[in-house]
Amino acid sequence: MGGVDIRLIALSFVLATTAPAQPPVNASGGELLPEQAAIDVEHYGLELSVDPKQHAIEGRLSMRARVLRDTRAMLLDLDDRLGVTAVEVAEDPVEFEHRDGRIRFSLPEVARAGDQV
Repeated sequence: MGGVDIRLIALSFVLATTAPAQPPVNASGGELLPEQAAIDVEHYGLELSVDPKQHAIEGRLSMRARVLRDTRAMLLDLDDRLGVTAVEVAEDPVEFEHRDGRIRFSLPEVARAGDQV
């Protein structure tokens, strides 16, 4: 199984400083859900491009993790104020859901314990 890349558009991240206050959706911390406990993240890579004129930040996140138990889905924490435009697994787009401070997506095949994704 290849790496997991998440591309995100964080326009609302910058605008949140001037927009009416929204309570953050912070899902991190606490007990791990099964999809989170199935992996051990070994590396995050974050590339950002800032456009002060447009009040925008665009970025790309790559993640590498070791699979601890067989899983067909992954779950990552990300505040809902940050928009996500695409999720790719091994450079192939996959469907995803971003709500309640989390991104959930299915893998194209089962990741087995010991695999690196």
